[in-house]
Amino acid sequence: MKKPMSMETRNAIPLLIQSGDKDKVIKYIENTFKEARVVETNTEGDLTIEKLRTIMRLSSIQQTQSIVCVVWGFDTATIQTQNAFLKTLEEQPPYLLYCLICTNEQQIVQTILSRCQSIHLTRVISEEILDDIPLVVRTWTREKAKRTREDGLAFIDTLLLKSTNTMYKNPASARHCKNLLTARQSIDAYNIDPITALECTLLLEK
Repeated sequence: MKKPMSMETRNAIPLLIQSGDKDKVIKYIENTFKEARVVETNTEGDLTIEKLRTIMRLSSIQQTQSIVCVVWGFDTATIQTQNAFLKTLEEQPPYLLYCLICTNEQQIVQTILSRCQSIHLTRVISEEILDDIPLVVRTWTREKAKRTREDGLAFIDTLLLKSTNTMYKNPASARHCKNLLTARQSIDAYNIDPITALECTLLLEK
C-alpha cells in the first residue's frame, strides 16, 4: 500500500522565488512544505538545456511522496531554455512542485512568470555584520551583474537604516553612514546607477 501524498503540493502553482540568500530560501521552503521531500537541482553554474532536461525527468518518475524540486539559478537560463520548461510547468504531476529560484526576476520570460506565484525574499542585514560596512558593500557589489537598480536602492536604504540604528554601539560607523548617505543622494540627484554609487563609497573608505 502506497503512502498517502502530502496535500501541501497537490495541484499547487509553481513558485518563482527571488532571493540571493540560499539559506533563507531553503528555510522558507522547508517551513512551507513540511511533509515534502526537498530536491535541489542546478546547485552550481548556469542552467543549461541539458541540465533542465535532466530536471524535467522528475515529472515522469512515479513518486510515493510529495516532492519540492528547487531549481537554482533559473534566471541564468537563456530565453530558449526557459521556454523549453513551459510544458513541464503546466503539466507538473500532483506529487511534484517546481520552485524556481532567481536573483533577478527581470531575467525571467513573461510566459514563465505568468505560470508561477512570485515570492520575494529579501536578505536581512543583521547588526552583527555592520562592524565592517565596507566589507558588506564589497561582498554585495561582487554580484553586480545580477543586481538591478531596485536591488541597489533597497540595499542602500536597508543598510542606512540598520547602521543608523546601531551607531550608538559602534561610533566608527558614522563615517560609513555619511558615505552611504552621499551615495544615496547622488543616485537621486544625478540618476547615478546604484552599483556605481556603492563602488564610489568604497573609494572614499580608502
